[in-house]
Amino acid sequence: MRGDDPVASILPTRFRGPGLAFTSAMIHATPLRLAVAFAALTATSGAQTLSHVAIDAPAPAALADRLERSGFDVEPGPGRIDAYVTDAEWLELRSLGLAPRLLERGRPFRALQGSATDLGGNVPPGYQDLSEIEARMAQVAVDHPLIAEFVDLSVRFGAPLTSEGRSLKAVRISGNVGADEDEPAVLVASAHHCRELVTPVIALEAIDRLTDDYGSVPSITEAVDTHDIWIIPVCNPDGYEHVFNVDNFWRKNRRPFGGGAVGVDLNRNYPQGWSGSCSGSSSPTSSTYKGPSAASEAETQAILALSNDRRFAKVIDVHSRGREVLWGYDCPTHPFDDYYRDEAVAFSQAAGYGGAERRPSADGEHQQWHHGRRGAWATLIETATEFQPDFADALAEAAQVVPAVEWLLQRAVPASGRVTDACSGAPLEASITLVGTSLPAGEENRSGGAFGRWHANLPPGSHTLRFEAPGYAPETVTLDVPPGGAATLDVALVGGAVEPYCVGTPNSTGQVGGVEFLGSTSVSANTAVLVATALPPNQFCLFVYGQTEAQIPLFDGFLCFSDPIVRLGIVTSDALGVATTPLDIAHPPQPVGLITAGTTWNFQAYYRDPGFGANGANLTRGMRVPFCP
Repeated sequence: MRGDDPVASILPTRFRGPGLAFTSAMIHATPLRLAVAFAALTATSGAQTLSHVAIDAPAPAALADRLERSGFDVEPGPGRIDAYVTDAEWLELRSLGLAPRLLERGRPFRALQGSATDLGGNVPPGYQDLSEIEARMAQVAVDHPLIAEFVDLSVRFGAPLTSEGRSLKAVRISGNVGADEDEPAVLVASAHHCRELVTPVIALEAIDRLTDDYGSVPSITEAVDTHDIWIIPVCNPDGYEHVFNVDNFWRKNRRPFGGGAVGVDLNRNYPQGWSGSCSGSSSPTSSTYKGPSAASEAETQAILALSNDRRFAKVIDVHSRGREVLWGYDCPTHPFDDYYRDEAVAFSQAAGYGGAERRPSADGEHQQWHHGRRGAWATLIETATEFQPDFADALAEAAQVVPAVEWLLQRAVPASGRVTDACSGAPLEASITLVGTSLPAGEENRSGGAFGRWHANLPPGSHTLRFEAPGYAPETVTLDVPPGGAATLDVALVGGAVEPYCVGTPNSTGQVGGVEFLGSTSVSANTAVLVATALPPNQFCLFVYGQTEAQIPLFDGFLCFSDPIVRLGIVTSDALGVATTPLDIAHPPQPVGLITAGTTWNFQAYYRDPGFGANGANLTRGMRVPFCP
């Protein structure tokens, strides 16, 4: 939220209240001539050239917030609001009692090169159109073939082409770019909003810095050698060409809709938060139209396909304007918001913006998807003070901001690792849950990709994570994240293990005891650990195993297999009711307990529970485990 009630005093009564839900009754209340003009213009507003207007306001942030929630493309400034509107939206603002005044009509950006404008003074040649940017990207791969490649994302990842038949292009940079190595992936994306021409300049500067300085600047060499870096200078190619050739204020892509409406705001089209109350507009004529469905656009789908393959650990989405760093969500709060704000401040300082930060303007944004669906360290940075500043200023802005990209490359991933099959070592796609942490925005996290990598942007402290995959026994682990991050955890899930496979009964804690299997199911690896959970604290516990499944009443529970029964040494549960013991496969406690590849064994734990039940003793559920070579 940019503001609240102070705006009410400067608006007509019909304009007040949350959401600014404009209705036909509001329009019909205007003079007849205005209503007719508004209706005629609405039918073709998507095809019109936009206008840059200013609205003087004593509380610009609050007014901007309310207008933005109704689908207007606005930004607050000192004493006024800047809005980018169709002719119909201009009349709509007037019908609401506001007084927008024209600053500039949109026109082809090519015509502005070298002319005096209100966009920031003289705009000399220097900004490159789409074909020039893509040619420059391709040349980087030619000049640095060992560390850079030019990638057509739509072709490589099977994404659809844009409405005008274009694909998204990226430069991939890595120390051995010809190989797919197991290392954290990083994404830098710009120009979701195509009029923000300064942002591809920043992306291209990052490409040049990482490739030209490789081998001569140690920090950059190390960053490139230890990361898989993807940079997309133009995420909205159709819109970018439209800015150059038709309208320099255009923001959306160029997908046509009925009634002459054109375009979706790509940075409102991502699934995380798309259906929430603070997402983009639902009107196709709005400059902030979020699209007919989440990820409806070809451009969005290409980036999601790339992300699902690479599983980015770090993401920077580059926008303009404002010189500030955005974090979290617009509406939902998060239990780690204080940590996210602190990270935004640090990134802002690395970019030379003095720690300036704020929440996003809406939900459904690109960086929010990586944060909310993949656990990435992800942020949006608003750069520069204009969409299309003097080109020399754009170059200076790029030189100032790119060190922040280097800062993030050098910063450790807070928590990361791999999830694999305990038997084969193959990578797994597993869901990762933060146990005991409420995530009201519906966040989720998963491992995946070629190496089963996972990562989580967690604040320093102790966190309990649960890893689950269909057909595998879940594993719950406590991970301590130190200040500055860099906690690592590789998880090997046991396939075929089923819990429970026989009945368990509650104990004095009110829970049913369980047993988990950690480590590899490989008999040659011999790294297995047995864990009993939900036991009474500080009580004797005895792990047992056997091969013949059964359900035999015993003490206050059931024995889940019959003789022969193999018994391990007695251990004691801790204060949290957890007991552990290693399983030495190579040296069983009794000869009958020898575990060989290709066999399946059943595990359980017997434990004391004094003063509870008829016998003061109980058993956990059973778990079956197949073993491999």
